[in-house]
Amino acid sequence: MAPANAVGVSYGEPMARLIILCGLPGSGKTTIGRRIADATGAVRMCVDEWMTSMGVTLWDEALRARLERAQWSETQTLLLAGTDVVIEWGTWARSERDALHGWCRDHEVQVSLVHLEVPMDELRRRLTARNAQPGETEIPLDDVAAWAAGPWQPPTADEIDRYDPYELPPPRWISRPWRADDIPFLWDVLYLSIHVREGHEPLPREVLDDHALAHYLRDFGRHPGDDAQVVVDETGERIAAAYCRRMRADDPGWGFVREDVPELGMAVVEAHRGKGIGRRVLVDLLERNPAMSLSVDDENDVARRLYESLGFELLHRDGTAFTMIRTAHSDR
Repeated sequence: MAPANAVGVSYGEPMARLIILCGLPGSGKTTIGRRIADATGAVRMCVDEWMTSMGVTLWDEALRARLERAQWSETQTLLLAGTDVVIEWGTWARSERDALHGWCRDHEVQVSLVHLEVPMDELRRRLTARNAQPGETEIPLDDVAAWAAGPWQPPTADEIDRYDPYELPPPRWISRPWRADDIPFLWDVLYLSIHVREGHEPLPREVLDDHALAHYLRDFGRHPGDDAQVVVDETGERIAAAYCRRMRADDPGWGFVREDVPELGMAVVEAHRGKGIGRRVLVDLLERNPAMSLSVDDENDVARRLYESLGFELLHRDGTAFTMIRTAHSDR
């Protein structure tokens, strides 16, 4: 594609920014594009969405090329009028990116390149999940591997340095009460919440079959007081959860205090830790369940400090773990 100059539009001082999202299918171009648009008001240019709305196959390359040209013409007009634009075409070829870059430099428009570099295993996982969704156009995984080995020309560090720096807006998370379809994820969270002591290997997932763990979630939602809060990312993927259950005196959990105080469990998916998500999900669950207890390993200083900051207090020690409690009147 060789961009042509817009006709009949004046320009002078830098007025807007073109943001080029560069990546293979499954790299997150639409997700990032929507994030930028929501945060900044930029206009998104996504050919796939136009083709889908027209009811045509995404494999019509001739139509795709015509729509890209139409979107580029509209993009030039918007940029010169002072509106930021996000292009989600993938821009696999260096020559295509150079053409966009050159036009922006010629017209005193800022231009930034965002390379969405995702490992092939993760691309396969994402596309497998997308292909299974009703109404989605299936993208064969073998095709993606062939594209990566053929026409895909990932940007080099030297190329990226030619563009104006751009900091992506932070991701959006949604914290919501649990639903029935969250229960499999709650079991994932139960497994993630098992503290692995220094020098030890993680326990096999089959450990969840043990009653000492299974009774925290077995038949969840059927017991009075069962409750959970789930955090999802901007794609809808679950990334954290906190749950609580009132345990019985004759079948207590590790953090059991008494039957009217529910016991807490929580975890954040590893890739999303250290971003304040654990605090968010706990605060929201505590809004509905202000009094709770828990058990935390004495090695897990990060978790213990988080609980203390939310009003949990040490009650007693049992071996290598502390039992903590938060009353309904605790400050946070």
